[in-house]
Amino acid sequence: MVDISKLDIVERHLLASIQMIALEVNPISTHVIVMACEEMVLSLADARNVLLDFDYRIYIKDEFHKQYRYQVRKPYNFFKHADKDPHQNYDGPDESDLSDVNEILTVMNVVGYTKLGGENQRSIANTFAITMMIKTPQLFKTDWLDAHPELKRAFEEASGKPQYANVALRETLFKQHLLPEIPYRGEPAPPFRF
Repeated sequence: MVDISKLDIVERHLLASIQMIALEVNPISTHVIVMACEEMVLSLADARNVLLDFDYRIYIKDEFHKQYRYQVRKPYNFFKHADKDPHQNYDGPDESDLSDVNEILTVMNVVGYTKLGGENQRSIANTFAITMMIKTPQLFKTDWLDAHPELKRAFEEASGKPQYANVALRETLFKQHLLPEIPYRGEPAPPFRF
């Protein structure tokens, strides 16, 4: 029997999230994996007494925790359960907005994974964070890059080419044997590398 730790599962969920986002596959299915990863990150941090900067319990008053989590988890619960509301239709964020949520939560999951001591996928996790900052610069602060000169240099080199962000991420995943083939075969190579 293989020993698989909870952190190993977080790592696998994180990698699956990154792969699905890179391939721009179904945001609903991606959301289920992203939220499962987030749930495990928060639970492990709680069990290990690790403070995560993005833990909602820091910012939301105690009496509103349940209400906040219900709203945040509403799409996730709708996607994974059919017994509570079998005749209802989904009424959450549209697929484009859900894609943005997936990207932001995955960046936060990257931070949580790292704070929990995750090392195996740190390189691809950092690449993903930079890619999302390039792809949607309006969503992310960049001042934290000052403490990471190598990441800052990669960000500055590629930030003028957001249209190639996912292509470069897919190529990076392929080169690290994390995708079976480059899914844009036949198209020109992206103009930058991570």
